[in-house]
Amino acid sequence: LWVGLLAPGVAPLPAVSPCLNDVHEPNPVRARAAAAGPRGAAGRLCADDVDWFVADLRPGRYRVQLRGAPGARLAWFRPRRRRPTFGLRAGQARTLVVRARERHRFVVRGAPGAADYVVAWQAQ
Repeated sequence: LWVGLLAPGVAPLPAVSPCLNDVHEPNPVRARAAAAGPRGAAGRLCADDVDWFVADLRPGRYRVQLRGAPGARLAWFRPRRRRPTFGLRAGQARTLVVRARERHRFVVRGAPGAADYVVAWQAQ
């Protein structure tokens, strides 16, 4: 692992990145999206990290929320869409209506430092 360059007055980077504990990595692009569970996904963001997930949803109304990781943002994509259907910041929630069994994708990005997050949905 890369330890970093030492310079006077600069502490070395840690030998083990806290993001190595993220079991979903690598999932930095849409094509490598990790599978979310039936009720959501959890992960760890580091600086400039991007985590893509795919979620298979049945018809219904869902309350989707992003918890943890202050500064994190979520973008939710309906099937075959390139533009997000909606976005959330950490601590926010939104209602999503699914009319047929569909495969959705979502991306979580941008928390300063290492921080854990949870994207959860619950049928309403």
